[in-house]
Amino acid sequence: HAETLARRGLIAVFWNEVEKTLEGIKEKLDAKTRQSNTFNRCEKFLEDINMERNCLQNILEFVPESLQVDPEGVRFRLRTNVTLHMYISDSPCGDASIYEVRKINGRDPTPEHNTNNFSDGKGAGNTIAASETELNFTGAKIILPQNGSSHISSILEFSSVSNSNVTLGREDVQKLGALRVKSSRSNIPTHLRTTSMSCSDKIVRWGVLGLQGVLLSNFIMGPICLSSIIVGRDPRGVDEGQFGGQSVALERSLTQRIKQALDSLPKKYHHFNSKPPMVAVVNQSLDCSKSVSEFRYMMEIADKCKIDAGLLPDEERAPSPEKKRRRTNDGNPLHPQKGSASGMCINWHQLHQDKPSKGNGANEQKLLTEITIGATGFKRAKKPKTPEDVLGTTSRLCRFRLAQRYMKCTELISQIKKLVQCSKYELNEGDTEVRAEKESCNKLEGLSYAKCKEQSHSEVKQITGLVFSCNGGPLNGWLRTNSQEDFIVTDI
Repeated sequence: HAETLARRGLIAVFWNEVEKTLEGIKEKLDAKTRQSNTFNRCEKFLEDINMERNCLQNILEFVPESLQVDPEGVRFRLRTNVTLHMYISDSPCGDASIYEVRKINGRDPTPEHNTNNFSDGKGAGNTIAASETELNFTGAKIILPQNGSSHISSILEFSSVSNSNVTLGREDVQKLGALRVKSSRSNIPTHLRTTSMSCSDKIVRWGVLGLQGVLLSNFIMGPICLSSIIVGRDPRGVDEGQFGGQSVALERSLTQRIKQALDSLPKKYHHFNSKPPMVAVVNQSLDCSKSVSEFRYMMEIADKCKIDAGLLPDEERAPSPEKKRRRTNDGNPLHPQKGSASGMCINWHQLHQDKPSKGNGANEQKLLTEITIGATGFKRAKKPKTPEDVLGTTSRLCRFRLAQRYMKCTELISQIKKLVQCSKYELNEGDTEVRAEKESCNKLEGLSYAKCKEQSHSEVKQITGLVFSCNGGPLNGWLRTNSQEDFIVTDI
C-alpha cells in the first residue's frame, strides 16, 4: 500500500546517506593512515566529513564521536532542523478508516427542500439528500482472539511463524482499535493469504519503534518518527454523530494507540519515548482517490435512480460528453461503475545514486523514477525468463535490495574498524600481515534476511518484542512474517 511504499522510499534515502558517508570515512581514513600512523591526527577529518555530508539536502547527520569511541558503533541521527510529514490521499486501511459517512439516497435539485444536505463540490443544484449515516467499512480482516468473537460473518484460519494458529474474520459489526491484516478476497487459498498488517496498525508501530526498522537501527541513534500525518477529506464523511468523522478516527486509531503503546514500556526505556504525530484532515483531496471515486460512483447511482423515476430535470437528464462515451452499442447507457485503482506504482528520489547503464545523462535521469507493478512488486520491464532475470527486475524498495544495503554498510564498518586499528601503531614496510588484515574484508555471505535481523543488537529489537507481547497493548498479537517469505541476501 502507498503508506508502506512511502516509508520504504524514506528507508532507501537513509541507506543511501549512510552508505555514502561510510564510503567517505573509509576513503579519508585510508589516506590518513598512509600519511600518519597516529589516529589522533584523524580527528579533524571527521569534522570535515560531517561538513561535507551534512548539506541541506541530507536528512541524517553523522555523529563523529561515535567513531572515536567505537568504530563498530558508527552512528547517525536525524538533523535537528528536519521534521518528517506524511500526506495520504485517503484514510489508512484498517482502524483509521472506520468513521461515519453519509448514505446517499438521491439528488434534490433544490437545496432549500433538504434539511440535511451536503455539497458534491459542483455548485448549486447539486446537493445530495443524505438523511442516514453509517460506518465506513474497512476491508481489512480482523485478527480474532482464541476464544472467538461475535458479529463475525466468516472465519479464515491459517498458520504463521509467530502465531501457530491465526484466525481472521469478516465483521458484521466492526470493532474499534483491533489489529487487522490488509484487505483481500475471502476466497484466496490459505497459502497465498497475506500476513501483512493494515496500514493503520503499521503507522502505530512506526510511531513507537520509528520508521527506520531493525537493520537501520544499528546505524541510527534513537527512533525516527513522523511529526504529522495529513489525510485528504472524504466527501462522504461527517464530523458529527455517534462515532465521529475522519479526524476522530485518526486520533483514536493512531495518536491514542501510539501513546498507549509508549506508556506500556518499562521505565528503563522511557528515554526511547517519542511524541505521537499530529493528525489532521485537509479539504484538498485527489480526484482519483478511493473515497472520491466511491463518492462519484454513489452520485451516479443516485442519478440513475432519479432518471428511472423520472424525477431528474430535463437540463440535468442530458448526458455529458463523458457519459456519451460510456454508452453501449445498442444505445443504452452503461450501469454506473466504480473506478479502479491503477496497477502501477511510481517512486522517485531526487538524489538517487544508481549508476546509469551506459553512462549518459538521459539514462541517469530515468533512474530517478522507478515504476513497479503492484501485483508482483517487480519493475515494469520485460517478463523475466530465468531466475537471474528476476533479480534484475526487483524494485529498489523491496526487502532484498534494502538488505543488500545493510550488508554493504556492515562491510564498510568492518573495513573502517581495521583502518582505525592499523592507525594506532606504526607500520613498517615489512608488516605485510598487518597490511593484509587492513585491506581484507569480512564478507557477509549466506545470511538470510531473518538472520540479519536476529543478529541485530539494537535497542529497537528489544523494544519490539516488549511492545508485541504486552498484554492489553494495542500491538499485542502482531503477526510476524512467515518463514516461507525469508530469503538469502546475496551479491553485495
